Amino acid sequence: MSSKKNKTMNRSQRYEMDLPEVVDMDVLSYATDSEIRGRQDHLEQDRTHALHVGQDPTPWEVELAYVQREVDIRRKRSAAHERFVRSNPEAAASNDYNDESNLDSLPN
Repeated sequence: MSSKKNKTMNRSQRYEMDLPEVVDMDVLSYATDSEIRGRQDHLEQDRTHALHVGQDPTPWEVELAYVQREVDIRRKRSAAHERFVRSNPEAAASNDYNDESNLDSLPN
């Protein structure tokens, strides 16, 4: 997640603020949960600061939307996994679903 040094001036031209780093969605998909939470917190703080200094918050809102999308994907994936484990206790007990060589024998 390299930082870009794009800068924009607020309406009064008194404060200069870095634009948020644009992160590819593929990079977000490999980030840890704590990295995602940290990015979300950082973007929310910067968005608030942008509003405070009179800057357009849209760039931060766009990045927040991508981060929130990744959070939602992970939440849905976790819920689907929990449903699978509850409906397949024998597979969950044996951990067969963690072994890719056994995937063909598991129910869909």
